[in-house]
Amino acid sequence: MSRHVPPLTGLDDDETRAGAWGALVLASHLFDAALQRHTRQAGGLSYGQFKILVLLSGAPDATLGLSELSETLRYSISRVSHAVTRLEGEGLLSRSSASGTRPAYQATLTPAGRKLVATVIASQQSALRDPVLDALDTDPDRTQARANAVIDLLEQILGGQTGKDPQSPTGASQRDS
Repeated sequence: MSRHVPPLTGLDDDETRAGAWGALVLASHLFDAALQRHTRQAGGLSYGQFKILVLLSGAPDATLGLSELSETLRYSISRVSHAVTRLEGEGLLSRSSASGTRPAYQATLTPAGRKLVATVIASQQSALRDPVLDALDTDPDRTQARANAVIDLLEQILGGQTGKDPQSPTGASQRDS
């Protein structure tokens, strides 16, 4: 199905670039919606919770501090703690005190969590990953290089921001839509 995406133009915008930007914004929204729905269907959990499990699966000893999860995902520490509590209740990770000078907690992926991550990723591969990557480019190395360049740029734009909304006078948490 073909969609007409109106260009997101400013006063002096190049219409071609504005059209490409509008399409990218819509694609980003639809991609996020597809990942959220697919993760819920394949794994029975939210995409935000799944991202926590994925980060743990790639960490040394499948363990990360809650503050590191918060910083990486740009979630508030409260949001991470709430998600970890729920995932712990499902037996997908365990929470423990981290060694150090201040009170801190860490999360460790359990074998059940590792199995769920593998199941959801395998399902996403055929339903989402392969078709989307094939639509972008036939050269996966070039696609990865371009995606990494966009990630680097967005991390520079976001700077050191965490899950707190810098526009909010109280630093209220941003929501993952």
